[in-house]
Amino acid sequence: MFFGYFSQESIDNLQIKSHNLFSFGKNFVGFLNSPLSVPHTLRFNIIHTNGKVDSHTIDDNSVCHFPNHEAFETELGTKHQNNTFFKDTTIIYCIASKEIQITRDIFGITPIYYIHIPNKFFAFSSSLSSLVATDRFKDFLELDSTKMTQYLTFGADSAPYDDSTFYKYFKTVLPGYTIHLNSQHCKTTVKNQFELNDSIQKSSLTEIADLFKNAIKQSTSYGMKGISKVCSQLSGGLDSSSISSMIHECDSKIPIYTIYAKTNTQLTDESYYALEVSKKINSKHFEVLPTSNFHESASLHIGLYGHPEFMQNGSSFNQSMLLKAKELGCSNLFSGHPGDGIVGYGGDYLIRLFDNRQWTKLKALLNDSNLILQNIGDKDHIEAVYKTINSLLSRQKAKLNYFELFKLVKDAKFFFNIPNTFFIYSLFRKIKDKFLLPKNILQPNLKKQKLLNSNSVNAIHSIKNPEYITDPEQYNDVFQEQAVLFQEEIYILEYYYGVKCIFPFYDKTLFEICLSTPSELKFGNGIRRAHFREAMKGILPESVRLRRSKGNFGMYGRTAAIGLYEQSKPLLSTSSKVWNYVNRNTFFRALKLLKDDQQQLYVYNRMLFYVSRTVYLAIWLDKIDNHEFVNHFTEK
Repeated sequence: MFFGYFSQESIDNLQIKSHNLFSFGKNFVGFLNSPLSVPHTLRFNIIHTNGKVDSHTIDDNSVCHFPNHEAFETELGTKHQNNTFFKDTTIIYCIASKEIQITRDIFGITPIYYIHIPNKFFAFSSSLSSLVATDRFKDFLELDSTKMTQYLTFGADSAPYDDSTFYKYFKTVLPGYTIHLNSQHCKTTVKNQFELNDSIQKSSLTEIADLFKNAIKQSTSYGMKGISKVCSQLSGGLDSSSISSMIHECDSKIPIYTIYAKTNTQLTDESYYALEVSKKINSKHFEVLPTSNFHESASLHIGLYGHPEFMQNGSSFNQSMLLKAKELGCSNLFSGHPGDGIVGYGGDYLIRLFDNRQWTKLKALLNDSNLILQNIGDKDHIEAVYKTINSLLSRQKAKLNYFELFKLVKDAKFFFNIPNTFFIYSLFRKIKDKFLLPKNILQPNLKKQKLLNSNSVNAIHSIKNPEYITDPEQYNDVFQEQAVLFQEEIYILEYYYGVKCIFPFYDKTLFEICLSTPSELKFGNGIRRAHFREAMKGILPESVRLRRSKGNFGMYGRTAAIGLYEQSKPLLSTSSKVWNYVNRNTFFRALKLLKDDQQQLYVYNRMLFYVSRTVYLAIWLDKIDNHEFVNHFTEK
C-alpha cells in the first residue's frame, strides 16, 4: 500500500505512518509493507539527476542499482519476456523533472487513486479512504452525482470500468495505464497491452487445452511462491474446483485447506461437488456460515474502502472467508475469480448462428437436453430453449425496424416450434413488470445523468491486435465496472485481515489464449467452456469437470439484503441524506417486493440490488458526516 504527496506549498501539518518513506525535499512517497506473500509486486524506481536508477522492491525491501536508464530499461525488457512485469505496480520518480509516473498492473489488481490540483499539489495512493480522510484534502471532497446515478442504476456496473470515483476531484488510473504527474500537468497513456495470436484460431481443441493447462498451472505455481500451506475457496463450481485441484497438481505434498460457504439455500447447494474435489486432492475441508451481522461487516468495510460497497452481499461473505483462512493459520486464500470472464463460454457462437440464419445447426444444439447450462433447480429444458431464442431475438431490437423485427419473430417462432402461449406469456409478464416493478429508484434530478465516463477501459486501446478477438463481450466481462471494483475492494480487505487473496485466472498469457480461442471451440457442441474442461482432464473429478449446472445466489442474496435493511434502519430515517439521491417511496416499494414470498427470482435479483445499494449508500454518507474513513497511514 502506498501514499504520495507532491506540493508547491508547505506540508508541515501532513504526517504519515509508513514502513518505507522516501523524501524529496518537502515531497514524499511512503509505503506500508504487506505482511503477506504477495505475487503482485510493488516497485519504486528513482531516477537521479546523474542518470543512475535505484529500483526498490517494496515487498521484500530489496534494491537494485543501475548505472543508467538504458540498463534499467533492459531489465524491464527481461521482465516483459518473463510475463512478470504485467503483474507489477510500478512508481517511477525522476528527480530532475520532478515527475511521477505510476503504472497500474494490466488487470487492475492494485488500485491507484489520485488528485491533481495544477500548480498547487498532487497526491496518490492505493487507498481511497486514506486520501479522503487526510485533512489536507477536506476542501476537495465534492461528491460526484454522476457516479451516484451509475451506482444506483440496475445493470450500469456492467459498463466498462472508467476513471471516476464518488468524489469529483479524485480519479483512478485505468488497468494497464500509466499516469504522468507533475505540478502543472496530468496525463495518462497506455503502458501494457494484451497481444493475441492468430495461430491459436487455427489450433485444435486439444492443442489449445494444452496451452490453457500450462498457463493456469504456471500462474497457480507463481501464486504459491513462499507458501508452506494453502487455503482455497471451494464452492464446487468449475472455476474454484479447478484452482483447488491445480494447487494439488503443482505440489501434491503441500497441505491444502478448502473452505465452502454454506448459505443454507437450495439454489446455492453445491456441497456434493465440493466434497468430490476435496476427496480427490485430499484437502482438509471446512464449511463456513457467512456472518449474519450484515450491517456491522458492511459498515466496517465501507470505512476501509472510502466508498459504498459494490459487491452484493460481499461484506458478510468475504469477511467470513478471510477470517476462516486466518483462523486456519493461512496467509493466503486462493480463489476461482474471475474464471467466468477470463475463460469465456462461447455464447457468441450462438449469436452468430442466429444472426447468419444457420438455424438448423442452432436448433440441433439447443434440442440436446444435455447441452444447456442450467442453474441449480432449473428443470424445464424446453422452456430454457425458448428463453434462449427469445434473448437472441431481443438483441435485434436496436438493428431492425418494427416490420423487420416482426417478420424475424414470426420466422423464428415457426422454425423453432415456439408456441404462441410463450410469446403471450412473455408479453404479459413485460406489461405486468412495467407496472409492478420499479424501473429505477433515483430521484428525478438524477435520472438524466450521463452514466459512462469518457475515460474508460476498451479493447481498442488495451489490445495490440483487437481484430483477433473472437468474442468482444468476453473482454468486457473482465473489465466491466463491477469486476474491477470487486478486485479493488479485495485489495483493501487483504491488508485489514492479513490474508492475501490469490487469483490465478488473472494471468496475461491465459487471457490472451482464451480471447483468441474460436467461440465454436469454446462452445464445444453445447457443453460450453470446452477448452477449459479439456484442459482439466485427469485433474478434476469427472462429475465436476462435465457438470452443466451452476449455483445461483439469488435466494441467499435476498435473505442477506433483508437482513442488511433490518439492521440498518436507524440510517434510513426520513431525515437521512440518502433520500437526496433515492426516491424513498420507490425504495419501500422495492423492499415490499423483496419481502414478498410469492415473487420470482428475477424480481428478487433486481429488488435486492435496489435495497442493498440504498443501504450501502446511506452507510457511506453517514461516514462522510462523521469523518469515519480509515486513514491506513495514520491509524494504529
